[in-house]
Amino acid sequence: MRIQQDLATLRQRRNVSQRQLARILGVSQPAIAKIESGKVKNLELRTLVRYAVALGGRVHIGIGEEERAGRKRRAPRSRTRRLAPGSRPTPRAAKVSR
Repeated sequence: MRIQQDLATLRQRRNVSQRQLARILGVSQPAIAKIESGKVKNLELRTLVRYAVALGGRVHIGIGEEERAGRKRRAPRSRTRRLAPGSRPTPRAAKVSR
């Protein structure tokens, strides 16, 4: 699985051991090994984000159109807010639908 490989690569690039990361996240080292090996069947988004953020990374989720013969696929639109030079960010309330 690509997600697990990306997580392991991020951890290795940051020179952090599985044991160190487990301590940071408050889980066991075998739990980190399971995630990185793909043995976790339903990896929750919150777990994925906690893992990436603990290593100074971030999670990107992209949804695009299916590729069809003779048609180019569009890149997903970015949801990143751009600020004018010298302006300060203002908090936005998150909308959660249940």
